[in-house]
Amino acid sequence: MSSVRPSHHFGSVLLFWALFISSPAEAFSIGSGFSDPCHERITLNAYQNYLLDLDLSKAPLTRSASWQKLADAIIKQFELEAYNDRQRLFIVTLLIGVRSPDTDGHALLDLQSSRVLHTSPEGQYQHALRALEDDGPDGDRTAVLALRDHIKDRAVKAVEAYQTGEVITHARVYLDFYGLFETEVHAPGYYLGQALHALQDSFSHSLRSDDFHRIRHVMNYAEAMGGVHDEARDGLAHSVSMDQCTGETAPLVRAAEEASISMLVAMITIIQRGIKTGHFDMAPLDRFLDDWVTYDENEFGCTAANDYCGSYWVAIAREHQTEPIFGCSWARGAEPQLTSATSRLARWFLLGIFGLILLRRRPPRSRPGVVTTLGLLSLLSLLGCRDEAPKLDTEFDCKESSFTPCGGEVRGAWSVTDQCADEIDASALIPGCKGITLTPDGGMIGTIFLGNDGRTTFNITQRSRMRWKIPGSCIETANSCINSVEITSCEDLVAVFTTGCDGNSSITDGIFSDGLICTEQDDICACSATQVTPSTSDQGAYTTNDNQLHMDGERKLDFEYCVEDRIMTLYGKHAASHPFGPINRYLRLLKRR
Repeated sequence: MSSVRPSHHFGSVLLFWALFISSPAEAFSIGSGFSDPCHERITLNAYQNYLLDLDLSKAPLTRSASWQKLADAIIKQFELEAYNDRQRLFIVTLLIGVRSPDTDGHALLDLQSSRVLHTSPEGQYQHALRALEDDGPDGDRTAVLALRDHIKDRAVKAVEAYQTGEVITHARVYLDFYGLFETEVHAPGYYLGQALHALQDSFSHSLRSDDFHRIRHVMNYAEAMGGVHDEARDGLAHSVSMDQCTGETAPLVRAAEEASISMLVAMITIIQRGIKTGHFDMAPLDRFLDDWVTYDENEFGCTAANDYCGSYWVAIAREHQTEPIFGCSWARGAEPQLTSATSRLARWFLLGIFGLILLRRRPPRSRPGVVTTLGLLSLLSLLGCRDEAPKLDTEFDCKESSFTPCGGEVRGAWSVTDQCADEIDASALIPGCKGITLTPDGGMIGTIFLGNDGRTTFNITQRSRMRWKIPGSCIETANSCINSVEITSCEDLVAVFTTGCDGNSSITDGIFSDGLICTEQDDICACSATQVTPSTSDQGAYTTNDNQLHMDGERKLDFEYCVEDRIMTLYGKHAASHPFGPINRYLRLLKRR
């Protein structure tokens, strides 16, 4: 029995240390028993908005024991019970893929492997970071181009899995309380998850333009962690503050979600067209990369010398920057985990007790190694920091929230963090068919400035996800109104959006990008597309009166509003028009500091 106890107590020390120490994050956090699943949240939101429409009817299933164990745990964690077996195979694999660049099959508490993984020169681009040789302003451009190549490489592998029919592959996975094991995964979902990880990291690991579409500066992790970081040469050090999933960074998370949706829409288009025609054209992905993963040549040379072109995010990025393993940034907004002399003494006392127990249990010949290990763990315990992101409720749900105008101070710079809209009647899509509904969902990102002088400037990009519910009975009605295409299924209803009844496409012409799809769900045809409004800037005057905000620029907007703390909620009655009628839209904004 004595031969078993040392290992048991050594594990106890590690567990004790893990519970008392918080290690810095290296990216948007991923899910475990000890962390907030930011990557997973972004990916799930994107999936629920678009990938539910992906035809998985021909996807194979796997029944292996390891897969079932993994799937059961993830399904329970993220409440995925509502999906069918093939959808669960795809979404669980997507989540495994989005985790893999940060874990590579290792436990999150396996710090040695994690450090090597995140500091390896060849692994920086999968996290949207600079490699060691990416120096100066040219290093930004090089890193962005390499990021594009990495994302496209993962996307091409996903497509190749469909082309070859090898849609099941194997991956190493670590699951809390189960350990490391290899399991079958859905290959396209796994590679797409890896591409999504790099894309999402590009929002927390870079400085982007105000509309978030172009990258102006890429951060550095490897040299910052290695202790040889020179900001003039290597750029801004990676920031734990930028990796938060809530609070100040909510606009970044929102933009990352919009970009994730756009990439998945492009991939759906490529895959579904490819399965149908046998030709997998990657042009939609190239258009996506040009839109979201491109270097801002107009702002070449955003460096410390010019305060990174005046980016708002620089102040947040400097709050808690990555430093070597034997250093810790005790920054504004980050609370040291050891907050007082009393807590230090208490921790040392407890570590001492654990050490004495361990030493009494260990054979004498093994004590030096134990003492060294315990000393290192104790030293590391003094270096841990816990970031305390502002707890701001930046999310808004049209269905669950009631809005009461309350007025308040509107002056300042505001970032759009969330948007939703009321469902509207879209029966005009197919004349003679009633019960068609349209629900616009999210999609607006950007900044609104309301000045002290009564002037307003805003830079907004809108990519609303439009979702229609069309009764199955409308298929016959649609078939009688379109002469050029025979409509016999939900999939054929795409013709209604592209040509319109009797060849009149005035209702839908020009407002949809790639990704327009219709699928059958029970007795309903579920159609979805992206309504694209190019990035626009506008200037004008604004006034407030009796809880009303009126912005008088090229587009005249009227909102009821309420400002609470640093959150402003707007409700725009008929503030935005649409071919199917006016949309009542809610916006939630976060005031910049």
